[in-house]
Amino acid sequence: MSFPYLSIIIPVHNEEKNIGFLYSEVLEVMKNDFSWYSYEIIIINDGSYDKTWEEMKNLRKLSKDNLVLIDTQRNYGQSIALDIGFRYARWDTVFTLDWDGQNDPNDMKKLFDEMNSKWFDVVAWWRKKRKDNFSIRVITMLGRFFRKIFINDYIHDSWCTLRIYKRKCIDELILWWEMHRYIVPILEIKWFNIGEVVVNHRKREWWKSKYSFMKSVKWFIDLLYVWFIAKYQSRPLHLFWGIGIFTFLIWLIGFFFSIYEKVFFHLSLNRNWFFLLWVFLIQTWLMIFIFWIVIDILVRLHYDNWNEKRYLIKEIVRDDE
Repeated sequence: MSFPYLSIIIPVHNEEKNIGFLYSEVLEVMKNDFSWYSYEIIIINDGSYDKTWEEMKNLRKLSKDNLVLIDTQRNYGQSIALDIGFRYARWDTVFTLDWDGQNDPNDMKKLFDEMNSKWFDVVAWWRKKRKDNFSIRVITMLGRFFRKIFINDYIHDSWCTLRIYKRKCIDELILWWEMHRYIVPILEIKWFNIGEVVVNHRKREWWKSKYSFMKSVKWFIDLLYVWFIAKYQSRPLHLFWGIGIFTFLIWLIGFFFSIYEKVFFHLSLNRNWFFLLWVFLIQTWLMIFIFWIVIDILVRLHYDNWNEKRYLIKEIVRDDE
């Protein structure tokens, strides 16, 4: 099986010191490993506040061919940046990769060969020997642990951006928030064939990592959403029925314990902290959870039905503009 055209999507944010070197690496890989293919490289500047956009324009002065530059109105996050790239990609085989210098473009051929030899729809990269600092490795291990519990995906490194997709996969994706970390599980839910290969991982030379504690909280919230979609998208009442039964049993335990204290210790129900606390906390949590799901679905319906833009693009630079 052959693909005569390739699209390469690269989201960047504050990468002025990395962008020139990495672009040269990608061009070298395309020259050596994909010389018989036509290709386009789409770089999305996700609201950088350094000189990234100026450096991107300098790249076009040196090499206009096949280079598309997109500048967003503000920093929307990597998920939106990837979604923009997917929407502007023209070809049926799509690579995505980070621009922080840690991902080695020389491994792109591995993914391409794996997809062609085994008929995968998506091939992910596994950074088996990571060159990150200790805190990032801990966050990654925790993420893998919770993914195993909630969604049980078999991909080792679903957070890695470096992947290759067939067009039919990205046409099924609508990304926002921090959902780029769960592209592979989402596609797995949609019954696409997923593969992975072990690749090289390099130490970051410039700038600092964008991982943070707040981002780890966000990915856990998004994980809960993916878990809900995977198990209860077509039957949400099964989940709410189970939560309702559990809530009722907890309330029943509190109720009988309160009756016991009323009968044997003459403690009034309105003075029983155990009964009141459990009723309040459980019902509050249940309402928050249900409203969270309902509001999220309504927001998605709002954007899908009213075609309201989720992002604004400030400038696009390409040959046909």
